[in-house]
Amino acid sequence: MPRLVASLGPTIHDRLEYAEALRLSTLVAPRIRETFELSIDGDKVDPMDMLKRDGYDTEYFEFLGPAIDGIITGQFKLITLDSGDIRECERLVKDLGYRLAEGQWREPFLHKFPRNNEYEYGEINFAGSRWLQARDWLIGVRHYPAGKIFWPVLYNVTAGWQIGFHWNSGSYSSPENLRVATRWLVKVE
Repeated sequence: MPRLVASLGPTIHDRLEYAEALRLSTLVAPRIRETFELSIDGDKVDPMDMLKRDGYDTEYFEFLGPAIDGIITGQFKLITLDSGDIRECERLVKDLGYRLAEGQWREPFLHKFPRNNEYEYGEINFAGSRWLQARDWLIGVRHYPAGKIFWPVLYNVTAGWQIGFHWNSGSYSSPENLRVATRWLVKVE
């Protein structure tokens, strides 16, 4: 049966590195609509490893893409949208002249901004690439039928961020139920 892998979230080594970065950093997440720069080596951020690190058993998922290859630097913004439906969000973002940032951008964002700012709350979605739950999944007594689409997210917690994935069905973390405070990372084109 589908299962979560033994360690939920990052490894102890990753957690210690994050705790040290959090302790040393004064950088906080940018405010809504503030432009900022991120860099990534896409070859070092494997999309399936992100799922595994977040506690998901990768044998039940397939990466749909797109993936980031090579070293890239780009300009980004955090925006809020009045919709939680992923297709509607894509349309709204495109109408604004942006595009949703690929999921791999969560990693450099997390390392550059280990703390949220004091002005905005809510999670940050990195929904420009998707993962498909390709097989039925059972956790305890909860059944998750195949076909859900996932993307990376950072949940705002008191001391920093909690990593995870949103999915597109009727759960508390589904796009249909996202609060207006939800932020989306977009690439400035």
